[in-house]
Amino acid sequence: MANTDNKNPKMTKKRRRELARELILRYEVGSRFSNSDTLLFGQICGYEFEWVERSAPKIGSAPAVCVSYPAETYTGSWGWRKSIDGYEQRQNLIGAMRLASRAGTFKQVKKDMCAQCGSNDLLAVDHKSVPFVRIAESFIKEQGKPAIQNVDFGWELVDPASFLEFHDEIADYQVLCASCNSKKGAKV
Repeated sequence: MANTDNKNPKMTKKRRRELARELILRYEVGSRFSNSDTLLFGQICGYEFEWVERSAPKIGSAPAVCVSYPAETYTGSWGWRKSIDGYEQRQNLIGAMRLASRAGTFKQVKKDMCAQCGSNDLLAVDHKSVPFVRIAESFIKEQGKPAIQNVDFGWELVDPASFLEFHDEIADYQVLCASCNSKKGAKV
């Protein structure tokens, strides 16, 4: 069955994400969904699953699930938010480029305290002068779209070296707490 046949066209993506999250949170990590909840979760995501099981999320991420999806003989972790939101080529490309950037100078930044308020809670490394998306778009404009590949329901650059070099020449960073970073957004 096509992955869009079961989606309810009258229900917004936001509402489907909310319902999926609520459904996942009903279960303990390691617990399989009931047959009726497996069917409902499949309808929300637009897929026919054999079973769904709540799994441990990565730190700081959304609740996670593993599924058995017989139509593609797949069993493993499932990006339920992506299956609801749909995949968009530009979004996948920018995500792959962001992932690649974390292998460069980005990972060398010491997270000790927020540059704006001094907090040391929930710190994140942020692009300071030029937002990441602008760096990525400049690379695409100058050198073309890099090839990406789907790996375990995510995307990565096939050859990240040229983007990483381009990125690291432009990027400068600051450490911000979650509150200051959310206030800043992508402003320059």
